[in-house]
Amino acid sequence: MFIDLNAFKDVNDRLGHAAGDRLLAFVAERLRRAVRDTDVVGRFGGDEFVVVCAPVSGPDRARLIAENLVAALDDARWRTAARCCAPPPASASPGRPPARCRRRR
Repeated sequence: MFIDLNAFKDVNDRLGHAAGDRLLAFVAERLRRAVRDTDVVGRFGGDEFVVVCAPVSGPDRARLIAENLVAALDDARWRTAARCCAPPPASASPGRPPARCRRRR
């Protein structure tokens, strides 16, 4: 599952890179709490995260997981030095991992 924080650049521009770093740590923790202990959450780059969930029984289950991950961020609040903010909107896209990431049998 790939998760992208929409408009993350605006956080860095308005509140500074330290606030952006705190937001990324906050998002990572929210995602980790939203998945099973056997699943893996990692930062893929800039404002993107990847969540590895296995096994997943099919596309409907993958879609539900994606919706739950986005919901975990939608109802979240994080605190900057001066105020309480909502993270920027996120989007999740379930799909097959790139060939280089799949196990060979």
